[in-house]
Amino acid sequence: MSNYKQAIQIGDNVTGIMKLPCVFSCHKTDDGSLEYLLYQWNNRQEYIKAHKGDWLCEGEEGIWSVLTDAEYNEIVLNGKEKNR
Repeated sequence: MSNYKQAIQIGDNVTGIMKLPCVFSCHKTDDGSLEYLLYQWNNRQEYIKAHKGDWLCEGEEGIWSVLTDAEYNEIVLNGKEKNR
């Protein structure tokens, strides 16, 4: 898992994801899917968003980030992290 303490893939368990300290809220989008908002903000001053299939990754310093499944698999398979 490179420099991550833990990585959790978002699935169907809303309650479990909502218990994570990084998740601020969850709401249903126009297409009916769920969107999770993290306490962290992106460079446009918007909440960082995560969706089913994404990975919530806690870094060694306690900062959480979101990786798509493809990004996470590339990191795991290649053993390296991308700068985000």
